Amino acid sequence: MAEDQGVNGDKWNDYVIHLLSQFGWEQVGDTNMDLKGEDDQSGGIDAIMIYEQPGKSLKRSVIVESKRYKKSSYSANKLYGWLSVLNKKLDFFRNSEAILEQYPFLQDCEEIKHGIIFNWITDADDDFLGLYKKHFLAYPNMTSATLRGGKRISVLNNERINKLRSILEVMESSPCRFFYPSQLTGTNSGAYKEVLTLEYMFSNIILAEESNNKSNKMVFYFGEMTYEALRILSECLNLYQFLIEDTKMTIYYYQDDDNIRKIIPSVKEKLFPKVDVSFEVLLEFQINKEPKFNKK
Repeated sequence: MAEDQGVNGDKWNDYVIHLLSQFGWEQVGDTNMDLKGEDDQSGGIDAIMIYEQPGKSLKRSVIVESKRYKKSSYSANKLYGWLSVLNKKLDFFRNSEAILEQYPFLQDCEEIKHGIIFNWITDADDDFLGLYKKHFLAYPNMTSATLRGGKRISVLNNERINKLRSILEVMESSPCRFFYPSQLTGTNSGAYKEVLTLEYMFSNIILAEESNNKSNKMVFYFGEMTYEALRILSECLNLYQFLIEDTKMTIYYYQDDDNIRKIIPSVKEKLFPKVDVSFEVLLEFQINKEPKFNKK
């Protein structure tokens, strides 16, 4: 079967909504909804979710689509089809008076111009993910913020979804708030929020602090673990005014090996001399180990 329908498809959709809710997103209505669009015709979507935007008065509303496929059923044309359909849905729903009447609080949100696809390949491997990325890069115009009306479509595959899962593993024992520097908020000062925004989900540097101890800073880092890369990271943290003297900071990272452990003492001494910094390895999930979630 190309895409798991029925129970398996619903479970994957439920998991995606659960995942986003852990990062401060709020669900609008139900799942698998038929809603009236701009021309008063009905169309189906997996879910709509909203979240607070740091530095902005209006929340962002996002159409969320969940795709669960096997390698044998996936192709570049399939990906292009998903992007095209979601692009049309954004046009269809963005100015829908019927949706605003059904969910009046959406009037306090930006119009619906963002979409996100959570695509899980059940039997993915590293070679396949390389091909997947190649296919995705073939359609840059479908994911550009310069689309008519400022629309944007984002796609998360197994690799990126697993990185979000690894952050949640840390948050289970160390609840945190995410930090948005002034360079990202467009304001005079940074902001701490419970929400992980759409843009931040694709960043290799995600800043946070422990909710119960503001002196404990956290960095989720998905870049290269070389001395030069970590030097650039330290410069970024300094630019973002996140290197605060006499505070503790934990840098969570992927790709642990002996070479990384060898450079960490030098990194601490030369790049973070005034901060009590420690390095912790993030849990790295298997690329084809599907997350499980039982909706209550």
